[in-house]
Amino acid sequence: MRGWRAALDAQHSESQRRIARLSALAKDTSRITEARAALTSILEELALKEPRLASAVDNRLHAEMELRAAEKRLAQAIGERTEAQLHVSRLTWIRTAKPEYAELLQRHRDLTRELSRSSGNLQTPAHPKGKQRATSARSKSVLGRRPRH
Repeated sequence: MRGWRAALDAQHSESQRRIARLSALAKDTSRITEARAALTSILEELALKEPRLASAVDNRLHAEMELRAAEKRLAQAIGERTEAQLHVSRLTWIRTAKPEYAELLQRHRDLTRELSRSSGNLQTPAHPKGKQRATSARSKSVLGRRPRH
């Protein structure tokens, strides 16, 4: 009898273990249904959000292209500003140097006129012919001489 009782106890404990396991699985099946429902709703949300994501990616790409174009325009504007600043500095220099340049030009003109008059006076006879020739010959000899060493 002991063998029979031990066999009954073993079957009973096995049966209790199976019952506990089935109860746990039954609880898990209710969670599986909830998980499936949650999964379905998540997939639906994902399906709704995918076009928004694609739209956001397109918007980002468009914004990046606009950014590149704006950066290019900025670089051009900086280059133009630098060129304009250089032009302004040149104009400022011209504005400050112009009076001095005009004065130098006027001095050059005056000196050129004076030189022309002086060279004209040297070429026109101011003395009688005889004296001019002697002076002219003497100036030629003075000018034509080589310096002594």
